[in-house]
Amino acid sequence: MSVTLQIVYNIFQAITGIPKIEDGYNPATWMLDISSPVVESQLNIDFAELYNKSSLYQRNQELIKELSIPAP
Repeated sequence: MSVTLQIVYNIFQAITGIPKIEDGYNPATWMLDISSPVVESQLNIDFAELYNKSSLYQRNQELIKELSIPAP
């Protein structure tokens, strides 16, 4: 599993009710399966809201600001 995928996996695994990925299962398919509107409804969560409140979102916003400043 790549470092990026491991980060995403860890984020989703921290959410109660999200099933673990099965051995040999395609990670991209797993992410699509567990982030569907059906799963959001079943777990009564909003993934967009969770992301917007996350430290990952804050770091990404800071990185966007930093990279938006032209080099001198």
